[in-house]
Amino acid sequence: MTNMTKLSKLHARLADLRRRRQGVRLGTGYSALLLAVLWGLAAVFLVDWLLEMNRPQRVVAMAICVGAIAWAFRRYVRPWLVSRESELDMAIMVQKQQHIDTDLVAALQFEWPEAYQWGSVELEQAVIDHTAQISPQLDVMKGLSRRELSRRALILAVTLILTAAAVWRFPDHTRAFLNRLLLGSRHYPTKTVILAVEINGTPIDLTAWRRTVLKSPFGEPVKFKVTCSGRLPTAGRAELKALSTGQRTTVPLQTADKRSGVFAGELPRLVDSVNYQLYLGDAWTDRARLVVVPLAAIDVELEVTPPAYAKTQGSGVRGQGSVPKGLRQISVIEGSRVELRIRSDKPLEDATLSIDEKDYPLTRDDSDRSADGPNRWKLDSDKTPLSAVVEPIRYEIQVTDIDGLQLQRPIGGVIRIKADHRPRIAGSIVTPYIIPTANPTVGFLAGDDYGLARVAIVRQVIHREGRGAGDEGRAAEDEIDIYKLPKGEEPQSAVEGRHVLQLGALGLVKGDQLKITLKAVDYRGPRKGKSTSTEPMLFHVTDEQGILEKMAETDLKSVQRLETMIERQTNL
Repeated sequence: MTNMTKLSKLHARLADLRRRRQGVRLGTGYSALLLAVLWGLAAVFLVDWLLEMNRPQRVVAMAICVGAIAWAFRRYVRPWLVSRESELDMAIMVQKQQHIDTDLVAALQFEWPEAYQWGSVELEQAVIDHTAQISPQLDVMKGLSRRELSRRALILAVTLILTAAAVWRFPDHTRAFLNRLLLGSRHYPTKTVILAVEINGTPIDLTAWRRTVLKSPFGEPVKFKVTCSGRLPTAGRAELKALSTGQRTTVPLQTADKRSGVFAGELPRLVDSVNYQLYLGDAWTDRARLVVVPLAAIDVELEVTPPAYAKTQGSGVRGQGSVPKGLRQISVIEGSRVELRIRSDKPLEDATLSIDEKDYPLTRDDSDRSADGPNRWKLDSDKTPLSAVVEPIRYEIQVTDIDGLQLQRPIGGVIRIKADHRPRIAGSIVTPYIIPTANPTVGFLAGDDYGLARVAIVRQVIHREGRGAGDEGRAAEDEIDIYKLPKGEEPQSAVEGRHVLQLGALGLVKGDQLKITLKAVDYRGPRKGKSTSTEPMLFHVTDEQGILEKMAETDLKSVQRLETMIERQTNL
């Protein structure tokens, strides 16, 4: 413990020397590594900026840069990092620098636990005491050299200052370079800046890592729309190269107003997949692909179920009917249910039926086990106006296929209402003159396309004037069913009969009038039926003398008509 105390200061000074030398080595080595990285990136930037390399070229350039950095690491960095120095190495170096024999190293070794086995303990103690006595006068830092570190640090500082100045002066170039270093698609700043690109209304991500592969329907036009800023050119162009034939086509990009910065162009018809690039001023886009795919071919299938009342026996209406394939304009009986299905020749992502600007989604028809089952879609009619068609309907169908394409024009159709005519009814009476206690008979004949619900007679009593205070011209009206469809029976399309009017309870007197109207109501299931009425028939209430007078008048008119006919024949 005493020996350790005598050389403790020497141990500390040697440890400090070793740490400082290690710091110098690390600083010298890593400064060279940082210089290699900065110069390598600068070289890649210059080459990329001058040549505008594509992604594979940038990968090669970065690989060369990494190789150069690896070579510089092995040549200028690794030797400074692998070196390890012990305390004895520091002592040997100090001995050489101070021109001391071997006392310094020997004193350090004599402190080792096994040193008592080497020889005289007194000699070892003497060497330790001598070393401890001269150690305060030793300049252990004399062998520490920072020359290489200072040189590299100066070069690194200059490089960092230049790099910081370039980043501050050209921030857009820096951001573009970092994006391109990560294999992005950003371009270095140009006088003309392409802000946005749309093809057939679909925005294109110009900064995406992977090129956007856009799909276009076969034989349809391709519309380009480019929005620019900065120095705007008078025109631009889109260059297309067919993948199968290599044929090149140029589409001019024009603008109606240069100040707007919007340029547009159109290829009338695309029949082959192409690679395309857009050029406006000194700006351009990377090459991207436009793939031609066929649009989905859609077949519409309609199935009509007429209302229950129209499916009765003898009505002539089929209970259920499939509309002929391809027919999209149909007529149905009011209240009919229409089932709608579609079939596609390619898988769909979704399908929608639109009625009066309201959308109703279709779902996959999983019940269909046929080969094209996955491409069949159906509509849940219960949630749409097709569950019971009560007015004309215009509909449109739009689909989106697995390629994200929609039909250029939605499939349209019309469902019209087939006329369900009002019922027909006719009535007759024997004579318009009756006595107050008479029971006249009214004949009727009613008919309808699909059946009658009821036939009624409407009675209206018109009292003569002066009959009583407040009764002049007053009319009393009531309605009596003279035929009603029996519950549980099928409606009849024609009903004929005679009805005897019971007038005793009406309190009629001479001079009153009885107006009757026959009304027929057709059968339309749970919905309210439509009605038709005859022209009013008028009974005049009189007494027996009045009836005889009217009969005499009738006979007189008959004689006069007969005489007129004979006279005309005689004159001939």
